Amino acid sequence: ALGNYHNCGADNRILEEYVSMPDAQGLVRLLLEVSSNFGEFDSIVGRFNKTLDTMTEAARKRLS
Repeated sequence: ALGNYHNCGADNRILEEYVSMPDAQGLVRLLLEVSSNFGEFDSIVGRFNKTLDTMTEAARKRLS
């Protein structure tokens, strides 16, 4: 996916980093999907926070 990570090439040479085209295209698809559902963000985050609160409370009871 990411080549020459932190510019480390063969024989400790400094080289440019690069990203594979399929990975870059996948990122674009992901960003498009996220942006198309952005209107649901508050609802999704609200459910997530409630789920975390429920899990935290259950864990506290088990640890008591």
